[in-house]
Amino acid sequence: MNLIDVSQILGNFGEFAGSLGVLATLAYLAIQIRQNTHATRAASHHAVTDSLNQGNIAIAQNAELAQIWAAGCTDRGSLTEVERQRLDMLLLAYFHVFDSLFYSARTGAGEQSLLRAEEPGFSYLLGLPGIREWWDQNPYGLSPEFRSYMDGFRGT
Repeated sequence: MNLIDVSQILGNFGEFAGSLGVLATLAYLAIQIRQNTHATRAASHHAVTDSLNQGNIAIAQNAELAQIWAAGCTDRGSLTEVERQRLDMLLLAYFHVFDSLFYSARTGAGEQSLLRAEEPGFSYLLGLPGIREWWDQNPYGLSPEFRSYMDGFRGT
């Protein structure tokens, strides 16, 4: 074996070792991406449920707001202008959270299962006369894709 043969063998070994390094790096990156995806989905789930809970807690802790919610869900027309504005802001906040949930699930950043778990609630809310009236009168601030998705729950 001469010097050229030894150089060729060492060169081949170097290429092989480099290939193993690239494969190890790719495997590591795949694991990191997977872990990051799980962390992103968990954070999205937490953010959505926390936001919904904040709205629920606000209603539960404030008797006046609870009365506005109860009356407004069935008949927005029975509310004063100020009460209607309070209900409208609360509904907009809830539906912004729902829009974020829809977007996250659609883009893969959130869990489809959480969106599916909320669907009976969407149907229930849009079945309430006061909320349905609000939905029809407030086409702004929510994505067109989300509005189209939610319109599928009307009357179900």
